Amino acid sequence: MIIFITSGCGGSKSSTPPQTNSSPSTHPVSSAPTTLRQIANDIRKHSDISGIILLSQTGNLKADVVASGIDLEQEHLFKIASISKLFMAVAVTKLVNENALDLRDFVSTWLPELSLSIANAESATLKHLITHRSGIPDFDSQPGFSWDRSHTDIVATLKLIEGKPADFNPGERYAYSNSNYLLLGLVMDKVLGFSHELYIQNEILAPLGMKDTYLQQAYAPQDSLITGYWNGRDKKAQKYAIPGGSMVASAEDIAMFMGALNRGELLNEQEANLYVYYHEHTGWLPGYQSIARYDALSDTVILVFTTNTGGESSSLSERAFNQIRNIVRQRGS
Repeated sequence: MIIFITSGCGGSKSSTPPQTNSSPSTHPVSSAPTTLRQIANDIRKHSDISGIILLSQTGNLKADVVASGIDLEQEHLFKIASISKLFMAVAVTKLVNENALDLRDFVSTWLPELSLSIANAESATLKHLITHRSGIPDFDSQPGFSWDRSHTDIVATLKLIEGKPADFNPGERYAYSNSNYLLLGLVMDKVLGFSHELYIQNEILAPLGMKDTYLQQAYAPQDSLITGYWNGRDKKAQKYAIPGGSMVASAEDIAMFMGALNRGELLNEQEANLYVYYHEHTGWLPGYQSIARYDALSDTVILVFTTNTGGESSSLSERAFNQIRNIVRQRGS
């Protein structure tokens, strides 16, 4: 079943750590919704949400997909932003299992040319990068970076943190940094001898049958890309090609990936023991906001994609997630 919804996602929100347990919504509702359609209709009443996609997929059952403000027959691809990091973490894990990489490798082991220019390059390990404990500063918080324009030049983006002091010593604490995954992309490119995007395509997307997922917006059919709005401004054409935030996909494909990751179908036993990152994530790019989580109690993948960023769009997205989780748990009780 398909129903229509839209919501947004924003740059700085990609720095929000994935959450396993979300607090109840503070937005009052007259009665608890019992269907995804009711949730969609309620969320769309708010001026900060012009479009939203909701999905729940329990066990091996067919996914329930509802959209409001979006014609999924015409547009169905979404900029998933930092959900891309899950694919990269899985790719690194597979390379570690193949003995091509070691989680204890330092950044400088594979990128010696960055030893003097990137803080902590000689002391931060790949595990530190994956788990956001490297202390390497986030490029999106540096002067000269703006979420109001496209970002497609990896070299130029990396230069934003060259010569900048470390935020802390590796392993000292957690601090989300998009720089970590930019560097992981470069490390994988180096060890593979070709683009890590091709590795993800061959080792993750193809085996799962994810035919509606693209490593970059530029590779996707543009007519199928959903339009997102940041404070009312159309952000569909704005591109982001930096590793860890560049992917575009359909909700159904992301549900397929999330189910495989959380149900033990994507990583073998050895890989699962090596995997050190989250099993869920949120995403934010201007005009595109996303939540991809798995509820173990009900064995359900839950997705919330909104085509708006700004205002109360983030809290409304969390509200939708909480309501969907309540519904699927009640079904299983």
